[in-house]
Amino acid sequence: LEEEQGQRITGVPSGFPKLDRLTKGWQDADLIIPFGSTSMGKTSFALSCALNAAKEGYGVAIHSLEMPAKQLVRRFIGMTARVSLRQTTISDSDWRRVTKAAGTLSDLPIYIDDATSLDPLSHRARLRHLNHEHGIDFAVIDYLQQMRAAKSKSRRHDEIHSVAEGLKDTAKLMEIPIMVPSQTTRRPDSDGKRPSLSDLR
Repeated sequence: LEEEQGQRITGVPSGFPKLDRLTKGWQDADLIIPFGSTSMGKTSFALSCALNAAKEGYGVAIHSLEMPAKQLVRRFIGMTARVSLRQTTISDSDWRRVTKAAGTLSDLPIYIDDATSLDPLSHRARLRHLNHEHGIDFAVIDYLQQMRAAKSKSRRHDEIHSVAEGLKDTAKLMEIPIMVPSQTTRRPDSDGKRPSLSDLR
């Protein structure tokens, strides 16, 4: 409590001022699950949080289960340079911004692991290895439904529940916040309403 006196942020900053005011940053042992429908910006939000944390000097591990590392780096460069890298022709001025962004990113403590299949135990082992080598303060996994349980479950609901429990255990054991975006059920799309916690289940 004495250490936190007068501090506006006591954890890993998200880089979003309103969110940081509410949370005081992502706290050790937090399991953060941003959820929403497909293509609603869950991954972009998680990557923005990772990038913002790294810019503040926090070591960030990203386990990308859907996107290869090369594509993820390309996305980071586009975010930093504010240039769309989906186009095939890039102007000279944009090239300069891309080059500068690539140089900036190469100096940031971001470590990407694009494993194709992970369960909570293998993720914990990989995270511990990265932590031993580089020091990790914040971890992102993209995304929850791409992970599998350490022990097979008959129902997908039970498997996802087991994965979330395993990730929470990792966050507690390693004393770092872990963010893992999750898709909602399809119901909010058909109902045209905002997702609720029951949709996350």
